[in-house]
Amino acid sequence: MIQPFDQEKAQMTELAADKKYQKIIDHCEALLNDNFPQIINSSFNTDRNGLEEELDQYAVKDLETALFFLSQLLESSAKLNLMDDQYHQRLFNLILIAEEIRSPVYCSYGYNRKGKDLFAEKEYQESAKWFIRSLEIENNYRKEVDELLQPDLDQLKLNLYAANFRLGRILSRLQNFDESISYFRKSVMYSQQLSDIRRKGLSEYQLGNTFFRMELYDSALYFYENAKQDFYSINDFDKLSAVFRNIGNAYNMQKKPNLAIVQFDSAGILLQQTGDTVGFAYLLNNLANLHYN
Repeated sequence: MIQPFDQEKAQMTELAADKKYQKIIDHCEALLNDNFPQIINSSFNTDRNGLEEELDQYAVKDLETALFFLSQLLESSAKLNLMDDQYHQRLFNLILIAEEIRSPVYCSYGYNRKGKDLFAEKEYQESAKWFIRSLEIENNYRKEVDELLQPDLDQLKLNLYAANFRLGRILSRLQNFDESISYFRKSVMYSQQLSDIRRKGLSEYQLGNTFFRMELYDSALYFYENAKQDFYSINDFDKLSAVFRNIGNAYNMQKKPNLAIVQFDSAGILLQQTGDTVGFAYLLNNLANLHYN
């Protein structure tokens, strides 16, 4: 059995936190080539030719280790927009191997990664299909999910949060608002299970945006206020300024200009502190709309 690489895994987590994506790519490339060359370099295809033969030499735990580093390599490549043919083949390999060893964590990661790539290309219908596959894992891999240890279970919940969140965004863009709201609410549930305040705030912010698009401004304000409290509690001023702007927009649509201007002023103060010139341009547009109305 191959060593567990616990120290290297911890190092990848630290590098990801520091956004040192090229270092992650270089390190994972070297480690995978030295220890799992077939997994990183083979070109498996849809009928899985050669897959079982290549995997027979590894224990399942070894393959899960390989998938960890392969996922880190793929995620960092996506962050740097290095998504060439090799990237897509490696993502395909990860999905096939994860399915072969019935890994709920890495199946959900692979499906989500594919969904995100298609989302970035504005292929929303195809993107949604991959996120739905991710959400089906809890039922399709029930036995394997029940056997997960807490760190892996938390990672799976994080993946399921992401799938629900992305589906919410896709369906909101497609104006399927009722289903969008349902997925965003589920993402809130997973963020609460993970005690992840930032992700909870992001989901509630998107719920506010969805109700805003439905012209249900009281409901939009309710979720914006929840998101505001979340972002306040973790000092996320970038997100907080966006929430203030959208609260102002909701008051503006309700013909409450005095309340709207207070929110826009709060957004402006935060934008000056963070130096967000793009956000400030949006704010000026919001103010123009306020005076126009």
